[in-house]
Parts: sequence; structure tokens; C-alpha cells
Amino acid sequence: NWAMGGATHALAGGRFQLRGMVSLDAFTVGGKGYPLLLQTGESYRGEALHDRQHPHDVFMELAAVYDRAISDDLAFQLYVAPVGEPVIGPVAFPHRPTAAGDPFATISHHWQDATHISFGVATAGLYTRRVKVEASLFNGREPDDVRTNLDYRRAALDAVAARVTFNPDTRTSLSASVGNMPDAEVAHPGEALRRVTASALHTRPRVNGGSVSLALIAGANSVGGDAWTPGITAEALRDFGGRHTLFARAEFVRKSGEELVLPEEGDHGDHGGVKAGHDALYALTAFTVGGVRELVRGRAGMIGIGARGSLNVVPGALREIYGSRTPVGGALFLRWRPSRMSISAMHDMPGMKHDAHAGHDGRTGDASR
Repeated sequence: NWAMGGATHALAGGRFQLRGMVSLDAFTVGGKGYPLLLQTGESYRGEALHDRQHPHDVFMELAAVYDRAISDDLAFQLYVAPVGEPVIGPVAFPHRPTAAGDPFATISHHWQDATHISFGVATAGLYTRRVKVEASLFNGREPDDVRTNLDYRRAALDAVAARVTFNPDTRTSLSASVGNMPDAEVAHPGEALRRVTASALHTRPRVNGGSVSLALIAGANSVGGDAWTPGITAEALRDFGGRHTLFARAEFVRKSGEELVLPEEGDHGDHGGVKAGHDALYALTAFTVGGVRELVRGRAGMIGIGARGSLNVVPGALREIYGSRTPVGGALFLRWRPSRMSISAMHDMPGMKHDAHAGHDGRTGDASR
């Protein structure tokens, strides 16, 4: 139930664009979100969420973008958003070509692209036809659990981020970013969260129709000067001309007992030298496969049915918590799209053009926009 809209107009020798994105998650999956094994991040009614994906805010983006050429091979971009995305990480999972078939979030979301909804963002960038350099000032605080409002209480543009992107061709986008948020998490008030990311996205059209999309994304967090914890995601999607879609995802992430909401006191045993507890770190792995089959196409849009299954692997110390070292999850879902969407066309990664009326859209490698 995500909807996006935009308007573009030539202005002062460049291009001016208004963008918006809204979500009905708050009304459909509720304040606690939907079940997702090993997922963590954000809170509901004062309690940290775990094994659930939080709902997105009603307002996911409200932004204005201006691009203008400086010379034949150089342009600048300004991005101002009451609600928007700073330049941390790759394009977020709701927009990634490799995740176009899977409606579920990644369990490493909060290590890679979780800042895609920030209440206050200002970004400036310079780009050529292949390279883009950007920097953001933004409000780095997590959204609260009231998903229908604009979270400007205590808001300040006190977080910073920078990203460098290289697009060697129209099918590939490589990027690296770094960010510092001095007061990001409700669970750690006043403690800085540092994040670094690197990503490689690639989409290739197939001769017989459709496309293949691949992604490799790595991120790491450090909270309050603590040791860095990594999160790695590999994704693949094969589109068969829009009628069938197959997708796969593999993830590795290291999370603390606090993030998994384990008890602060007590011992759940020592298994293989790993002791369960609130302060310990746990290596978590998840493998997901799934597909979507379009059933109906018409003037009212397209209706498809999809399925996904996940195999998760946890350390022995968490066996008692999850009932197994390999807990599994699955989902069936229906998908409606209001108009014909060519996934192969969506996935053509734009080069960083900068003629008088065209420019990069602000999310490097963001093929799905």
C-alpha cells in the first residue's frame, strides 16, 4: 500500500521536481508491524520491537529537487525534504530492483538503509556522467511510534552523511557512504550512531524479455563508540517478461541481545562457547526464496499472487528462545498494481545525465523510480 507521485518542470535552465510517497502501513499492519523472524529496530508503546518489521510512516517522502548543469560534464543537485532520505546506504529496499518482488523488509535494514525516512533533510551534490558526490544535513532521530504525524519534536539538522557513487555504465551502480547521527536511537538517547555502507547494484535485460537484477550490500553500525557490528545482504531477482518473477535473498547480520530483546539478567545457557544474554552479540543468518505470478491484467491494474519462505540460522545460545537453531518462516500474499509496470524498464539504471531538463533523480542507482 505504498503510493508515489511526482511532478517535473523546466526552471531557470535546469529541472525542478516535486516528489511524494505515502504508506497505509499504520492502518493495515498496525502499530507493531508484521511478523518477521530476527528483525529488530524501532519501538511500540515504549517497548523495542523484535521479530517484527515496524510499519512505515504515512508520509514517507515530501521533497523538492533541483538539478542544473554547470558545464558540459558537470551538474549540481539540491534536495530539500520535510520528509526524505539522506545519502546513507544504497537505494532503500522498497525501491531496489532486486527487492521488487518481495514485499518484506531485510533483517539488516537498520544496518544499511534505515534512514530512508528522516524528518528533515537537506542534500547538495555534484555529478558527472559517471560519478556523483553528495553530502546531507538531516534529522537523524528514528521516527516515533505514532505513524500518522510529522516527527518534528526535538528535531534538528544535527546529523551528517556523505556518499560517493560510480556508475560505470547504465546497468551498474557502485556506492559507498558514511553517516554520523548524534542522537538516533530511542534505546540509546544521547549516544552517537555511526554507519558505513558499500553496495553494488546491477541489472541486465534479457534477450528473450525480462531482466536479471543483482545486489550486494554491506553496512556496519557503531553505537556510542562500541565495536562495529556488520550486516551483509545479497539479493537476486529474475523477471520473466513481467508475468513471472523469482527472487532470492541471503543475509548475515550481527545483533546484540538487547536488540533481540533478550532478558537483561539471567543465563539461557552456554552453547558452544556462546553465552546467551542481554549484552552478547549473535551471528544471525537468513535465506529467503520466493516468487510472484500475475493472475489478472486489465484496466484496473494487475493482480498477482506471491509466496516466500525463509530459513533462519541462529547460534546454539538462542535455540531455547526460538525453539530451534533453524527457525523457518513463510508468507502468502496478494499484490495489486494500478497500472502496467515493466520491471525490465524499471530496472534500467539511469546514467547521470545533466542536460538542461534532465538530471539524476537523487537516489543513485534508483532504477525503480
